[in-house]
Amino acid sequence: MMPKKPVLFLLLGLALFTAILYATAGSRIPDTSAQATNELILRVESARTEGAINKGDEVTEYQYLINVDNTGNPTQERLPGCAPSDPNYPDSCDWPSLREVPGAAPIYTQGNQDDFNGTLGTSVTLPTTPGKYLVSVLADGYKVGGAHFTVPLPDADPVTGANVVVPVHPNPLPSATMRIKVFEDISSVNGQFDPSEQGLAGFRAVVNDTAGELSTDVFGNPLCTTYDTAGEPNGQTDCLISDANGDIAVPNLGPLRYDVLVIPPDGTDWVETTTLEGSPSWDTWLQEGGTGLDNEFVIAGEPFPWTIFGFVKPTDMLNDTGVTGGIKGRIVSASVYLPQQGALPYYGDIWNGFNGSKVTGVIDNGWVALSDLQNGDTAVYIAPANADGTYQIDNVPDGNYLFTWWDETLHYILDWIQVTVVNGEMYDMGTPFLTGWFTHVDGYVFNDLNMNGKMDPGEPGLSNYLVVLRDRDNSEIDRQSIAAITGPDGYYVFEKAYPMSSWMVLEAYNDRFYTTGITYQVENQVDPNTGQPQATTILGNGVDVGLLPILGQSAKLDWGVHPYAADENGGIVGSVFYDTTRNELDPRYQAAEPWAPGIPDITMNLYDTVPCGSTGATCDPTGAYELAADGSYAKGQLLNTTTTETWE
Repeated sequence: MMPKKPVLFLLLGLALFTAILYATAGSRIPDTSAQATNELILRVESARTEGAINKGDEVTEYQYLINVDNTGNPTQERLPGCAPSDPNYPDSCDWPSLREVPGAAPIYTQGNQDDFNGTLGTSVTLPTTPGKYLVSVLADGYKVGGAHFTVPLPDADPVTGANVVVPVHPNPLPSATMRIKVFEDISSVNGQFDPSEQGLAGFRAVVNDTAGELSTDVFGNPLCTTYDTAGEPNGQTDCLISDANGDIAVPNLGPLRYDVLVIPPDGTDWVETTTLEGSPSWDTWLQEGGTGLDNEFVIAGEPFPWTIFGFVKPTDMLNDTGVTGGIKGRIVSASVYLPQQGALPYYGDIWNGFNGSKVTGVIDNGWVALSDLQNGDTAVYIAPANADGTYQIDNVPDGNYLFTWWDETLHYILDWIQVTVVNGEMYDMGTPFLTGWFTHVDGYVFNDLNMNGKMDPGEPGLSNYLVVLRDRDNSEIDRQSIAAITGPDGYYVFEKAYPMSSWMVLEAYNDRFYTTGITYQVENQVDPNTGQPQATTILGNGVDVGLLPILGQSAKLDWGVHPYAADENGGIVGSVFYDTTRNELDPRYQAAEPWAPGIPDITMNLYDTVPCGSTGATCDPTGAYELAADGSYAKGQLLNTTTTETWE
């Protein structure tokens, strides 16, 4: 996000979501019924026993950072401030669902243990006005820890001598195990594991992190290495291959978000039905000591692997040609969250009762399955639909069935509905809907010859123009469609923009061009004259726009740009970022990683140089400019100033 004034607009309608902030596990704040104070007295202690370190032992050397918690207050009472009747509403309401959640949290102060151990002081003074804060602690030999707290604070606890206690975990931290379940999803076909379904053997797991396929464990040895009681490698297993029960257990992994794929054996025709978020892979989050089991998935009262992969293969048990009944229809894609007037009721189970839908096309890679509800809910028919979305299942006996439909790439949300065949008739289902997991955004970057912000006939598209989807903190979104480059005609597309349901930033920047305006169309703003999405043009030179990606929606956004004239330039642009993971030993060679957040409200000054000989100071090696005492270039007259951009 370059430091230009952003153009903000509501891209995909208004959606209200609340977020609840949970205190860091293990942090302690004494009873707030005690006398209130704005003095923070901090204690850092070990969170567990490890070797010679006992749980509760004080950690005496550390660094700390206190941020202002500006995420809002989801527990604020509705009255008076959060009711529309309040004259100051919505500014008077601090609900995260109504306010603009910032892209950065200001640092209030930072320091080390000397601010609390008597060397420099015994407490840190905070503002007397009520507020929320987060203290983060970093100690050598311990995992980073922290605690949320509010002002006013209680007085210090007589036992610990503190009013905020931050426990930190000592090294070494325990490794984690990833557990994966691979199963045949046929009882019924629903993208979920059911108790009667069996595991599948011989499937291979591929574990990826942000750098690609993982090949070593947390100790640096090949995945699946086994260790003796002394911690020495003593062998290796086939832990990435599912066993007879369909189980895969990958031990000795570090804490991270992993992207997991499971690949069927070569030469087979298995098709995947499960997805976590609209792709064949499964996001797997591991913490230190994690077991790979999750209480969200409970089978027969027992925790179950968080990472699951269900597969089916073409099946046709309906081979009695004397049976005349059947089921037919056409699978189509649909958008949701549209105004109900003129929209369609949703056809499917996941949005059952929803009336704001619109058909957007056919599914050209669909699959259908029929599970017999009279015979163990087991699939009797599984097959691909035709390229035009149509399907027809013949020889279906009278009875009740679960009809399931999905797309092969899993970009849409699998759905099902109960159907009944009676009197040997062909049941025409019409057009069952599938809703996309993602937000589809496309458009053109073009040379806006008349500079009206609209792509008029004859205005050429610009190739190789980079369009990037960013978070509010200026880091790149870290999943699915991240960036797109325009083709020869200037067209770009984000097939799978992640539906964060929160404001993001779409950026199109190039050193050679400035923006003249943008024209956007969204599905829930319809031109009453044409019945099509209404085009809205906003003129201005912003290189980024606010984007609210919503599941299953789409939008079109064209960027009008124009080359700088021979006597013009775009000034100096760049980013100030928090280099959280710098790997370059020499900072001259560092670059911004995609995950590096920007730092807002930093003053940037541009000074003139001081020609060599102006004051008699030492000059640079070229003999052109004078140097300051510290070796940097001497500053002349202040030419310009700006501040780094803030999400607003």
